[in-house]
Amino acid sequence: AVVALCATLCRTHEEPLAFLVVHLMTTVTVAVPTAVVLVNGLFLRRPENPVVQVCACHFVWNAHLIGHFVVAVPFLLRPTYADVLKDYGVFMLFVFVPIELSTGVCKGYLSKKKCSLNWRHRAALGVTLCHVTFFFSLGTYLLRPASFHVTLFATLAFYGYASSTYLPSNPQGQPPEITGSREWPWLKGMLWHFLWDPIKRYMRLRVLFDDDASCCDELSSAAAAAAKTTTTTTTENDAAKKDDEFENRRRRLLLAQSTASAKKALRELAPLCAALSRAHPLRRIQKNLGAAVDGLQKEQTDVNSRRHRFGLELGEAAILGYHPHGIIPFNAALLTTCPEFDPPTRCVVAVDAFVHAIAWMRDLSQWLGARECTREAMRRALDDGRSVVLVPGGQAEIFRTRSWGDRVVVYRGHRGFVRLALKTRTRLVPVFAFGEWELMDNVSCFPRTQAVTRRYLGFPAPFLPYGRFGLPLPRRPPHGVTVVVGRPLDVEAFLLSSGEDPNHDRAVAAAHAAYFARLSDLFDRFKATAGYPDHVLEFQDSSPRRSPSSSSSSSSGAAPALGVAFLARNESSVDDLTPSSPARLPRAARPAD
Repeated sequence: AVVALCATLCRTHEEPLAFLVVHLMTTVTVAVPTAVVLVNGLFLRRPENPVVQVCACHFVWNAHLIGHFVVAVPFLLRPTYADVLKDYGVFMLFVFVPIELSTGVCKGYLSKKKCSLNWRHRAALGVTLCHVTFFFSLGTYLLRPASFHVTLFATLAFYGYASSTYLPSNPQGQPPEITGSREWPWLKGMLWHFLWDPIKRYMRLRVLFDDDASCCDELSSAAAAAAKTTTTTTTENDAAKKDDEFENRRRRLLLAQSTASAKKALRELAPLCAALSRAHPLRRIQKNLGAAVDGLQKEQTDVNSRRHRFGLELGEAAILGYHPHGIIPFNAALLTTCPEFDPPTRCVVAVDAFVHAIAWMRDLSQWLGARECTREAMRRALDDGRSVVLVPGGQAEIFRTRSWGDRVVVYRGHRGFVRLALKTRTRLVPVFAFGEWELMDNVSCFPRTQAVTRRYLGFPAPFLPYGRFGLPLPRRPPHGVTVVVGRPLDVEAFLLSSGEDPNHDRAVAAAHAAYFARLSDLFDRFKATAGYPDHVLEFQDSSPRRSPSSSSSSSSGAAPALGVAFLARNESSVDDLTPSSPARLPRAARPAD
């Protein structure tokens, strides 16, 4: 709408200006990057090409722009570029933007009120927006009759797209951002040559694992000591843990026995098949048995490496906290496509609710399995046995991210993911991405406006990210992006210390402090390896809308001290508690709340 207004004011150069703007939106932003990505993925397969890398990054980081500019294609049927720009601007102002904005604001408001978007809210939005669209179509027919047919076609097409993707199949059911019903599991692998491989090479992304088995917190030791003093309940817990460990050992033993038996049969077949022709049936049996042995050995290696790298049992779901948020944390989703990042279960990425309201961005994210970052969606994913990758810092870190300096700010004011882990008895895995803060910056010329819009609309406005060449493209960090996956934090000990109440403030505070203590330790031990030896991790607890004088922050060395201080203050009371919780059970056998 602003561009259309500027074109209207510049009467003398209206057509040349409209020509430049229209081709900038359609050709430069949509057509050329799409063609480059498709040609490279189908024929060339050259992910090291800089042009391919930039186009792939643009296709992902600016998915919202592509979705908005594709809508301008039907209006190219208008006779002049000025008419194209005017009709497109009016259509976006009265049809496209109201649907996205109202849906996103409603989602953000309901998520703050801890409610879900049910069928009543969707019906109210649909009725209201239909009236707005009707009056817009009537005004177009009366004021601009020449463009009525194109505008009507674009409106009906967009409403068809919105009704088929924004709404669930069952009117009273949950939308796809909660259930994941629009996920295409095969799409991640198919897009490797098109998007993920060029972006990974552009970012120089690598994944490291914290294999230090001695990395454990003192609260687990204190809770273990308290558990030894108990009688009946402790015996039941130990028995359940032994049964769980026995089941896992039995699975690994069966896999080893199967591999050994197949190898023995292959050795016995070798002298028999030596004098036979290749067409003999025993030869085919020998070939198939050799392939089966290779598959069993690979599976055995994968099981051992998964248990060694993640510290999780095979099939165990976990909550992975990705830090820091940066400006646009697409690397959290890109991480799940890397072959070296291979958790014991499939992962879903929890993203902001407003992402599921923007055209094309919501489609790409939901096809790849992203869910809404709400308690209901993440609980459902965990119940399905899927691990959840989320960014605990959230949008609060957008206002704190700076690509310069030696301070890395992490916001730790959110505790909902810790409560969810305690309720579901799911282990927490800290993940830190070195170099994430150097990818982009945000124009913070209106900090108060951005803080207010973030609070009431669910996103900061105006949101103007910039990176390479001053464009909304991520930079290439000088040391690349190094993602370090930490050891899992067991939450059972914190439940023991709180009498089995997952909502107990003491349990939540202890788990929260221990999690960020482990994150701080992870940062200090790997920052030299990642190429940032002089950087300091700083934690902040205050909301960005508060004044700086009321904010509380601590350096990386203060987080472990916080956990130790909590332990020292509550160590005597921990020993007096009698735990009554069942031990860690597989996801299918865990009880409800």
